[in-house]
Amino acid sequence: MSDGELLKAIASGVGKDGKALLLMPCQSFDNLSHEDVASIMDYMRTLQTIENQIAETSLDFPLNLLVRTIPAPHQSHPEPDTPNLLAYGKYPTNAGTCIECHTQHDKGEMIPVIAFAGGVEFEMPGETLRSANITPDEVTGIGA
Repeated sequence: MSDGELLKAIASGVGKDGKALLLMPCQSFDNLSHEDVASIMDYMRTLQTIENQIAETSLDFPLNLLVRTIPAPHQSHPEPDTPNLLAYGKYPTNAGTCIECHTQHDKGEMIPVIAFAGGVEFEMPGETLRSANITPDEVTGIGA
């Protein structure tokens, strides 16, 4: 892929063929600065190529139309202010969508009072995995 095609895939969720990439968290990656997206692209270019035939995606109505509305052009954001530790920490946390897996949900809505406290269950064959508490709590989180 060219740099432009890779940028569109990462930050806009659009594949080389112009179709939306399903499950690509482009809304989060779109919060990155141009320099950080370029750094991700540089890193990706160091990885070994893997040949993989992906089956054609077929979506039923109305999902097939809805998916076409998701991709949007990349809107580059400035680098965070590094002396502002709160803003600097929020920047990669939002880009990595950490809150999605580390915050429990109730009826599809995140529970804000326990943001990043973990406990989200992921059913795997033969076991259930739970996300970790990544709050600064010194006993149950990462504070210690």
